[in-house]
Amino acid sequence: MGVEEAARSVDVIAVVGQDDLGAEVCRGLARAGRRVCAIWSGEPREIEFENPLVSHQFGDARRPAVLVRAGVPDATTILAITADDQLNLRVVLAARDLNPGIRIVLRQFNRWLGRKIVTNLANSETVSPETFSAATFAASCLNAAVYHAIEFPRYSEHLMTFCRAIALTTFSEDNP
Repeated sequence: MGVEEAARSVDVIAVVGQDDLGAEVCRGLARAGRRVCAIWSGEPREIEFENPLVSHQFGDARRPAVLVRAGVPDATTILAITADDQLNLRVVLAARDLNPGIRIVLRQFNRWLGRKIVTNLANSETVSPETFSAATFAASCLNAAVYHAIEFPRYSEHLMTFCRAIALTTFSEDNP
């Protein structure tokens, strides 16, 4: 196997994030043993990831040259999880131009747009943190035992809840 083939065989996940969420996702992926390239806009600065599996690339992630330096042409997945829906979409479309097989995961506040993206863009997923939060807030108001809720099945507006409860059991000599 040549050097170029060896480089292509390494799974890299590119993460475009400019806040604590992006940094925490990078840390979580690295803890799981995945190689990550964090792409941050602006000037180079120190970002502590405490893990040698995380590399950094600074620049505008909509630019092909920045994505190439981050390894997107050979990456398995790109996560665009900034707080800007339009930026996230532009980044993943630029990444798809460089790597037609790349898995796309992007943060979208607009649920309608997120659903359209998943429907029309193969091998993609959108995540709306607000949707997860809204489900938990709503279910918590309805039942004090709820600590987390999700909409399941997706886009159904049905809530699946996770609750805290104490299991009461009674034992008798006839029914152990």
